[in-house]
Amino acid sequence: RIEMEHLTPAGIRQLEKDHGKSIGGGLSAILALSEARFRSLADLSIFVHRNEKKNVAGRIKSHRKHFNAGAKGQDSTGRAIANYALGVATFLDGKNEDAKEYFSSAFAATLAPGEKTVRKNIQFLNNLKLSFAISELLSQSDHKQTDDLLASLSEPFHSVPEWIVKQLIENALLIEDDDLRNNILESIWRLIPDSHELFAENKLNTQLLPGLVVESFETRFFNESASAGDRWRYGELLLRRHVAQMDPAKAAECLDNLEQIAVLHQEHREKYVNLLTESDLVSSIWTSTLADFSLVNIYERDGHTVEATALLIKLFHELASENKWDAAEGLVQRIKLLGLDARYVTECENRLNAAVSQGELDDERDSDGNPEQPVKVLFVGGDELEKRTNTAVVNQLKTQAPWITVDFEHTGWSGHWGPTAERITNRLGLYDVLVITPYIRTGFGMTLRKNVDEVGIPWRACTGRGRKTIKRSILNAAVAAQNNPSFT
Repeated sequence: RIEMEHLTPAGIRQLEKDHGKSIGGGLSAILALSEARFRSLADLSIFVHRNEKKNVAGRIKSHRKHFNAGAKGQDSTGRAIANYALGVATFLDGKNEDAKEYFSSAFAATLAPGEKTVRKNIQFLNNLKLSFAISELLSQSDHKQTDDLLASLSEPFHSVPEWIVKQLIENALLIEDDDLRNNILESIWRLIPDSHELFAENKLNTQLLPGLVVESFETRFFNESASAGDRWRYGELLLRRHVAQMDPAKAAECLDNLEQIAVLHQEHREKYVNLLTESDLVSSIWTSTLADFSLVNIYERDGHTVEATALLIKLFHELASENKWDAAEGLVQRIKLLGLDARYVTECENRLNAAVSQGELDDERDSDGNPEQPVKVLFVGGDELEKRTNTAVVNQLKTQAPWITVDFEHTGWSGHWGPTAERITNRLGLYDVLVITPYIRTGFGMTLRKNVDEVGIPWRACTGRGRKTIKRSILNAAVAAQNNPSFT
């Protein structure tokens, strides 16, 4: 038995001398590899960096005479090795069609009756199969052959360079047959770990990604212990996929979580703003009003006061045009809290006062309410900042409006708000009015407003985060509840 690896030219020639005859095609091919400075069959591969392609191909071509002879010989081992070597050289030269023919011949040689030598070299056989599959895929010829070759491989390849992986993903996405495309993409993901990052960088054709890839993206995206950067990368891809597949529920879940990342991690806020300004992307998930409110929260956190004020003024006029005066009034207070010059809010105040004088809005802003009618208020939203004001707000209400009872639910910006929304909804029937702070997940707020309308109690928006603003919003909401025709 002659070991196929680590043979030197001198060693092979000594074998010839000892046996008194010329060596066979297999050993001849190995001799050519050795003289081309390949240490073993495993060292012969298309998986080289771009700057090494010319060197590796040149080393093989310098011994083309020996490889050509081996490729046409009677010995199946020699045909397999020689054709594979010639396939590697032509592939690295950019001649993929020729490389595919060489790889096909090499693979056929491994299947020859009685062939055992190369078949026992698992790494060589695996490299050959993957190289053959790659050349088939890049030529967009026999996708079934590509699928079969990839399916026959089980061990991952850890040294496939980026320039090859990118081409594989791009070409696989072009396959029209859904089953073959999914199978091949999943095989690339399974066999080439380095492909995972490249899948995540590909923002085009995300709707074509197979289930295995999508499941992995979802696992990484919804893992709140993962880095914000990783979560954002996978979340944006999933968002684009669900929008392309017209799945608004899943798209809304992605956008909601991306909002959380942007709120908690400043470095992702600009990307979030860019997402929301892609109208075609967001319009199927949120109304423009919801998107604008979400943007306001981001602008406020980043200190972009002018941008936040401009959006709030726009929102005020939209709400006023829809006769949603209670919500519009809250925006006036929020604009004032941003602290810009009074001229920014003058037009809004004039329109609001005109609505009051025309009877479109009940002027309950300065009302102390009816102390003979107790009101139960539920305040929802905010985080630790609002929580610190709870005791002070409750104590002041006991003095100023003892007829008001208030409970607080500070939900913060954490994920998985679905159970919280369900729990709060189940309690809404115990209260007369709901107050929602703007510092809340957009999807959560949207769900609460929908549910409170179904329960049939009024709701009001809190306009800020300070103690005075919170107390005033609770008082105004309680007065609104008393003025509600269904209040008993």
